[in-house]
Amino acid sequence: MRCILCVAFLFVCAIAAMAADDPLSCRTFDADWSIDPGKGAAEWAQEAGAIDPTRAYIVECKTSTKRGRVWLKAIEIDASGAVVQEASTEPLLFGSDARWLVLQFQPHPRTAALRIVGGGDVAATFSSLRVLPFSPRVLGNADFTLPLDRKNRISLWNQETANVLPAPAVGKAALDPSSGHAKPGSILSIAAGGACALSSIDYPVPAWTDQFRAEAFVKSEGGGSAQVALIWSTDSAQEVIHVDYGPKEAAADWQRITMPPASPPPSAKTVRVALIAYDGTVRFDDADLVSEPPKAPVVRVLTNQAGYGDDDPKCCVVMTNAVPRSGVANAFAVNDAKGQAAHQGWLNYEGRMIGGGGADWGWYFWRADFSDLKQAGAYTVQATLGELTGHSHPFDVAYSRLFYATAKPCVDFFFVQRCGGDVPGWHKPCHMDDAKLPDGTHRDLTGGWHSAGDYNKLSWEYGDGGVTYALATLVESDPEYCSRFNRDEANYEDAMEEAQWGAAYLAKLQRDDGGFLKDVQQGPDRATWMNWAAPDAHTDNVRGTADDPIVLEGEGHSPLAIGAWAKLSALLKERQTENDYLERAFKAWEYAAAKADGDPLLLISTVDLFVVTKDGHFRDHARKSVETILANAPAEGLLGGGYAGSGDVPAAALAHFVIKMPGDSLKSAIKTRLKIHIDAVVAEPNNAFGISRQKFGSDGFYFEPSSSYGHNFEYLCRAWSAAKVHTAIKDRRALAYALDQINFVLGANPYGLCMMEGVGTVNPPRYHHRYIKIPGRELGKVPGTIPNGFVRDMIGSDRPGFDLSLGGREYPSYRTSEPWLVHNMFYLLAVTALHEARI
Repeated sequence: MRCILCVAFLFVCAIAAMAADDPLSCRTFDADWSIDPGKGAAEWAQEAGAIDPTRAYIVECKTSTKRGRVWLKAIEIDASGAVVQEASTEPLLFGSDARWLVLQFQPHPRTAALRIVGGGDVAATFSSLRVLPFSPRVLGNADFTLPLDRKNRISLWNQETANVLPAPAVGKAALDPSSGHAKPGSILSIAAGGACALSSIDYPVPAWTDQFRAEAFVKSEGGGSAQVALIWSTDSAQEVIHVDYGPKEAAADWQRITMPPASPPPSAKTVRVALIAYDGTVRFDDADLVSEPPKAPVVRVLTNQAGYGDDDPKCCVVMTNAVPRSGVANAFAVNDAKGQAAHQGWLNYEGRMIGGGGADWGWYFWRADFSDLKQAGAYTVQATLGELTGHSHPFDVAYSRLFYATAKPCVDFFFVQRCGGDVPGWHKPCHMDDAKLPDGTHRDLTGGWHSAGDYNKLSWEYGDGGVTYALATLVESDPEYCSRFNRDEANYEDAMEEAQWGAAYLAKLQRDDGGFLKDVQQGPDRATWMNWAAPDAHTDNVRGTADDPIVLEGEGHSPLAIGAWAKLSALLKERQTENDYLERAFKAWEYAAAKADGDPLLLISTVDLFVVTKDGHFRDHARKSVETILANAPAEGLLGGGYAGSGDVPAAALAHFVIKMPGDSLKSAIKTRLKIHIDAVVAEPNNAFGISRQKFGSDGFYFEPSSSYGHNFEYLCRAWSAAKVHTAIKDRRALAYALDQINFVLGANPYGLCMMEGVGTVNPPRYHHRYIKIPGRELGKVPGTIPNGFVRDMIGSDRPGFDLSLGGREYPSYRTSEPWLVHNMFYLLAVTALHEARI
């Protein structure tokens, strides 16, 4: 049987760095050029290195000038140094804002290298020069330099088994690591009296073009001939829809073979490259799936599908595979429900997106700002680029829209994720045998929430304690809104009931010394943990039997549980309900404070304890924590700490101090440092989406190299942090940044995917969740779920990949499609902080 990966994610961590003169690499020139021609014109030049004349190329350069004409040229040079031909932009006439000059061209067959020339008839500066092939790399192990995998197979390739060959299938393809086209490593295929085909794994059909071809370098031995083909398949990659073949060719020495460009069949979801040998021996090397410029360019408009706040910054992203052109209307309109334009404006070209290692995202990206639209209503965005038009999915604009549209789905998500309780329509009480302690005794640890698509319960910073804190903050911020939802007409509204559910579990988890037990793992061994079953059938629910869940060695760490208990104690006191949460918070705080110095999460909870108790002891400790954070932070740039050193959590904690203790004398120093921090935060994104890379700096990236799982929590943590900073220092740049991170999660991303189940128009098709074993819930679609999100693509390039499959395995990849409490926790904190800034 063919080895199917079907949009599952396999990541190549041993990809060699591309050389600077690799003609198929993206080259970015870290230099600025200035001209000041006086009368007449002036130009600058940059040698851009080797190019492959069989590929289309893109050249981009940012320029800024006073009103005048500027241009960009690509001078093609042959092997002798002679100029072959020239491509150039039309001279552009514009004002002082930085703009992009863009060229896309097909080189002359004799072209070997490129020289870039920029110029103008007015003083101007040029920067951010990029030269890149139109076709991004999408084929893994194309040069056959990776070793055989653990099962002794050619990495990322399979012997073709589908009945698609025009001759009887014979022979076998083998890896020859000692010989190759440009460097050692090639495939030796022996086909005596028939055909032998080696095929790549199946890749999602790239959306950035409608024209593809396969190619490879071949060398015939013993009279063999070679052919490349594209095999198009359905979503499950089991059913072949169509095969496009190139001509058969023989070559005594290494020679490139290819095929005419082919369009994907309408129902094709995946494609693989086949390397076919006939009637002899053939070597193959340096294969590729080449994207050609499209026959029918498209325009896609990407919005936050949940909507926008009426007074908030509002942006959407337009992406197209058509070359940006001057002298045409690049405009957009926000149309109301009757199709009338409620707002109009010009699109701003923001350049291609280039990830770490030069990974091109495949599109031209534009940004549209419609912040001036404040009238509530239902809208769509129409983008027009010359003769091309695209439309967004519908969205609403309203007062505090994100809060009112999505806070309830978040609460519902936590309800369905409950462990130990009856969740009508989903499961009966489950894991009633939680849990066996490390010493072999049993402790009642029923309750809490299933942490993710598995049934573990994690006692970390952003586990049940963080969720309870987010829920308590929601109730505290807008009790009137929360009171509207009471699914079972109980004593408390849904959000308050859910917060108490978490608080009660935390009480069970607390030790006598005030600390917390470690994680509850659903099973005494990995086999039990990995058991895919409905939650109420996952264990026998009887204490003292072999499948009892266990508590891991060590201790938990949940500083936000302290603040959650403090908030709930006050909320319950208002409702005249006795509880011991404040005492538990004191005990947990004493334990944590003795071990922590400047912990930003403990600072948040310490501030909350002071707000509830007005005890000066907590105020003094909070002040000391602030001083420690400020003293440890660098004088300039990001605060540091938090996720990937971004300073997100420390900034949120400092902002929380300012918001809740506005009269404190430290406020001025905090606000000064937060202003420096947010200057660095908003300067980091250099793309149309406004998103930060997961790692900042010259060696930064959008998606971490191992792609263990998507980092939606990171976008949402930064959104929460920036929203808090906005409230503390009244800087709308922080607000815009926060919303950009949320917009990316809720639909303004290259997939147009709203990653909150049940919200927006396009959600993931299914989820990696053990709830698929609940009858009627086979897609794992828990309302309000936010999954892990984007990871690197299938060959490890730093551009977004997501498992959209509906076939193949019973469930999609956990890397992209598994829910996790931390995503919804930070989302709820973020939209609540945005809402608090309005009320």
